[in-house]
Order: sequence, then structure tokens, then C-alpha cells
Amino acid sequence: MQPWRGNPAMEVTMYEKLDKHSLLVNRMAASAQVDLAEVLLRGRLSPYALRGAIHSCTHCQHVARCEAHLAALPGDGAAREIPVYCRNKALFDNLPRTVPA
Repeated sequence: MQPWRGNPAMEVTMYEKLDKHSLLVNRMAASAQVDLAEVLLRGRLSPYALRGAIHSCTHCQHVARCEAHLAALPGDGAAREIPVYCRNKALFDNLPRTVPA
């Protein structure tokens, strides 16, 4: 039995963590001009692979570094290199980039 079942405090914490890392994955992808919705729709990324990327992010030892990196990015929309410490770098590097309008 999972220890969080029936424990509302742990369930909230688990969902908050998933929400936080889902946001980090989306922001990191966007920083490299990878449109996750588009690659999902076009079949270039499966929902299971996206879930795996979020799960991988939850085990990262560089969360504060990642947040600082994302916060420091200028809002110019230019594609940025994914940092080497990102657990999802290989995934993002192999997905197509969005063509800027």
C-alpha cells in the first residue's frame, strides 16, 4: 500500500511537487523553443514520455539552480541552450524547435 493513500497532507505535497516540476519542465522546454503541446499533438512525444520527463525532474538535485536559470532568462523569446545539469536535456535536444513568428 502506498503511504500517501488516505493521508491528505502527503497527497497535497505529492501533487504540489508534481505541479512544480511540471511547470519547470514546461518552462525549460519553452526556453529552448520546444512547444510541448505541439510535439504531443504531432506524435513526436508521447504522453508517457512527458510524464517520464516530469517524474525525472522530481528527482533532480539542481532544482534551485534550474529555477535561477529560468528566472534569469530574458523575455526576448530567443532559443536558449538547455543546461547540462538538466535531466531532460537529451529529450529536449531531440525535439523539434518552434519556428518564431
